[in-house]
Amino acid sequence: MKSILLTVDLETDFGVFETTKCMGVLSAFLNMLDENGIRATFFVNGKLIPKFSDELREIGKRHEIACHGLDHERLTGKPIGQVRDELTRLKKLFKDNIGVNPIGFRAPFFRTNKDILEMLPELGFRYDSSLVPGILPGRYFNLTAKGEPYMVGKLLEIPISRNVVPFGSTWFQLIGKKNFSWLFSAHKKYNNVIYAHLNEFCGADFDLGLKRRLFYRNRGEKVLKDFGEFLKECKKDYEFGLCRDLLKKT
Repeated sequence: MKSILLTVDLETDFGVFETTKCMGVLSAFLNMLDENGIRATFFVNGKLIPKFSDELREIGKRHEIACHGLDHERLTGKPIGQVRDELTRLKKLFKDNIGVNPIGFRAPFFRTNKDILEMLPELGFRYDSSLVPGILPGRYFNLTAKGEPYMVGKLLEIPISRNVVPFGSTWFQLIGKKNFSWLFSAHKKYNNVIYAHLNEFCGADFDLGLKRRLFYRNRGEKVLKDFGEFLKECKKDYEFGLCRDLLKKT
């Protein structure tokens, strides 16, 4: 049976705003997953630890917990030694606060490079899910990235799937369920990796600026409901799994 890996980035609002209003929809999001019998991999940013340690421990009972950076800042502009120190501190945060030793990593803003990917296994990471095939100005430039999971040295790379647009809630709320579902059904790949951000499912009580208001104009409870319906429809033809499950197949 074809598979879907649902990945969820838990971070501060829009990755840069220091508020955590998006965490207010965590319970509703988890209920939606439970109702549909779906397990997911949650990439957690260090800024949410230890404030939400209780919630993270609950997530870990059913889902997978992975890393999403110490601070939600681009790693590619930092010296590799600094990145190493930050990720070492991040893993200690996970262990000390929620008793988890994560083996998965996703770079903030999907921005990574060869040096970072080569360093991750040295810190105990066994897979990465930071690469999005294609181009998004200001975020990533991965024209030669593969669409299926593949090995980078000792590290399993699990790229985000795409068909015209990446399969993520950012694009789901922008183009709508009907168009997103059509692109997904036309993808016809065995493994599919989808990402979600909780901020797409909540309203913003701060000024996003004109550019973000245009890009995130369809947000809130309706998007969460539609996204849940999309996942429910996917269950008819796909099996949902965790990122770490792929390690057993490599």
